[in-house]
Amino acid sequence: MGLTFSHTIQGQVLVIQPHGKRLDAMNASLFKENVLSLIQTTGCCKLVFDLSEVQFIDSSALGAFLAIQRILSKQKGALRLAHLNKNIQTMFEIVSMHRILNIFAVTEEAIKSF
Repeated sequence: MGLTFSHTIQGQVLVIQPHGKRLDAMNASLFKENVLSLIQTTGCCKLVFDLSEVQFIDSSALGAFLAIQRILSKQKGALRLAHLNKNIQTMFEIVSMHRILNIFAVTEEAIKSF
């Protein structure tokens, strides 16, 4: 089963919350396609991922986030991440992705950062 997500639009910011414990090789590609489709449908180029329900991500998920960030950058937009658990936060730091993607403790902070 694919990873599902819900979304809201707060001002000009699209907030996406994945529902599921894992974002990995089994679902990252479809997740990325669905997010890109939603970006196109809404026209939003500022995006926050609320990862409060996600407990594990792998390199496929990291690649999906980078691909989404690249596309948003071309539209003069950006991606933010919020509510990362300790293991996910550590993974981002190990691969230095915390230098590429902005990470926030809570969704509200991420939204205000735009």
